[in-house]
Amino acid sequence: MPTKTCPACRGGLMEAPIGARVLACMNCGGVWMDGKAYEKVAPHIDADVDLAALAASGAERARDLANSCPECAAVLVRATRSGITLDVCKSHGVWIDRGELQRIASRAGGDAESARKTTPPPPVQSPQGKEDLKKTVSASVALEGALDLIRLFF
Repeated sequence: MPTKTCPACRGGLMEAPIGARVLACMNCGGVWMDGKAYEKVAPHIDADVDLAALAASGAERARDLANSCPECAAVLVRATRSGITLDVCKSHGVWIDRGELQRIASRAGGDAESARKTTPPPPVQSPQGKEDLKKTVSASVALEGALDLIRLFF
């Protein structure tokens, strides 16, 4: 059951079963990471580990164009490090779009296929009807893709 709303597409965010505060979007495949989880990704993009410093170096965007923090709804600050775009809440974490996460994983020498082989996917609940089945399959594909990439860092 989704607990938060995706900053990018407004879909549901699900807690990733990896032992860190990471939320993966069931719709677009992006991920929200708290500061501790982000610390594992930052070295791969030469980025500040401190969220406040990273946010201070970014550019604020108009509210209607910006993503919002899923924790506090504050406008996220856009920062770019080593060609990777991050949306940052100085208090809560970092949003990374699926495409950006793939680029980071590639730089880290990661292979999503090997991550999939070593970690079993989370269970998917049975849908109620045909439309629910389509939604569940679509969400499962996006979520599993994001989880494959996240597992490379944990």
